[in-house]
Amino acid sequence: MRYEKGYDVDHNMRVVKCPKCENEVFSTNASHCKLCSTKLYNTCEGTPEYDGYGNVVDHQFHNNPGNARFCETCGEPTYFFKQGFLKDWEEEKAELEQKNEMNILEYHNLDGVEETSESEDDVFDGDLPF
Repeated sequence: MRYEKGYDVDHNMRVVKCPKCENEVFSTNASHCKLCSTKLYNTCEGTPEYDGYGNVVDHQFHNNPGNARFCETCGEPTYFFKQGFLKDWEEEKAELEQKNEMNILEYHNLDGVEETSESEDDVFDGDLPF
C-alpha cells in the first residue's frame, strides 16, 4: 500500500509549501516559515549523543520525506507527525481502504443500470403468457 498523503519536498528535503499557513516563498537558507514560524523540514526528535561521562552533548537530527511519521534513520517521531500535520498511519490506511472500496463500487455501477430490489420474475401483472 502506498501512503500518498504528505508534503512535497525539494532536493534538500525542505517543503515547497508550509504545512501550516501554505506560504510558498522562502529565503534560500530558511529553515522556518517567515509567516508562522513552522519548521520547513520534517526532522525527527533526534537521537542524543553522549560524552564519556554519560552527559548529552548534542542531538543528531535527520531530515525525512514529507509523509514520514517516524524517522527512517533512527525511528523517532517526526515534527510533522507530532504537530498533527500527518494523521496516524492506521487512520490513513483505513481511509485508503474505504476509498478503494468506493472506487470498486463505482466501477461496477458504470453501466448506468440502477439496481432494484425486485426482479422481473417478482412482478405479476395478472396476464398469463398463454
